[in-house]
Amino acid sequence: TIVDETALPTVTLSVGSTSINEKTGTTSTPVTITLFAASAKVVTVTLSTSGTATSTLDYTLSGTTITIPAGVQSGSVTLMAANDDPLDEANETVIIDMTCDAACNEATLQQKTVTIVDETDLPTVTLSVGAASINEKTSATSTSVTVTLSAVSAKGVTITLSTSGSATSTVDYTLSG
Repeated sequence: TIVDETALPTVTLSVGSTSINEKTGTTSTPVTITLFAASAKVVTVTLSTSGTATSTLDYTLSGTTITIPAGVQSGSVTLMAANDDPLDEANETVIIDMTCDAACNEATLQQKTVTIVDETDLPTVTLSVGAASINEKTSATSTSVTVTLSAVSAKGVTITLSTSGSATSTVDYTLSG
């Protein structure tokens, strides 16, 4: 009986870029598994993802397993950002983890994070008032002030109002809301 005492190959996980764009420029990056030395055995690594980005909605991964044939030192799949929607949203992350099959060992805990940069323009703000003129004592003594965004935003939007003119705040008018 011949016993194979060859040590299992050690593998590392890498990404071509730790940041990709949602729409323009670099929108994808290779995810690569590399063996320290070529193996006489086929090596298969399984990838899993987590993070703030959602698979298929925010990104796609061209495969969740990488099989490295005997005699070859590396294999790759591609992580691609999805131009997911017109929403202005925060940058999102994809955290990639790997698990070796019985034919390899991880060098250390292998985990890579890729940030998907949101490129959607910020919405613009329009301010309008119900009535341009109001009376101090009779008839219409108040008016509405409305803030409108040009597009929906996934982020919280805060608008700070300031006033100017000859009327004095709290003496001639008050803002509420």
